[in-house]
Amino acid sequence: MAYSKQHYKALDDLYDYMNGILAIYRDAIPVLKDELDAIIGEDTEKLNLAMNAQQAVILKTRDFDERMAEFGKLIEVPNGSLRELAENLPAGEGQRFAKLHEDLKVTIEEVLFYRNKCREMLTAGMHKIERILDGSGNPQENTTYDSTASEVQTSLFPKSLEKKI
Repeated sequence: MAYSKQHYKALDDLYDYMNGILAIYRDAIPVLKDELDAIIGEDTEKLNLAMNAQQAVILKTRDFDERMAEFGKLIEVPNGSLRELAENLPAGEGQRFAKLHEDLKVTIEEVLFYRNKCREMLTAGMHKIERILDGSGNPQENTTYDSTASEVQTSLFPKSLEKKI
């Protein structure tokens, strides 16, 4: 296929867009590390900040599929992977896209590593909570008696608090 100026312009735009995506995911790695630290340290404030930052990543990348389809039409290649695109481009173009593909692959692998580690830690924490709850069974009634052996309190809440509720 012969590439026109329009094709090369679309390739440059795609390259710039994919570099932007790469930057977003590179910036997400420290956020995921912070999330993992927050989970391990049971720091809910830090975890909340990390989760908010991840929502920003989702918002920035939510139109990725549509943008890739647009670039595919402009470049006149079927939807495929970046690696496949790089293999079918002229030498200079193919090399820069191959390098971009490799950078994205390494970055995404690191993102997935931390995301999966966070998921594992959260799952382990949930199992720990479930074991604690299952081990204790139903909460026991907190019954107390006065000096005449009459029942004074029969719930987990003091009667004075129950009246206020």
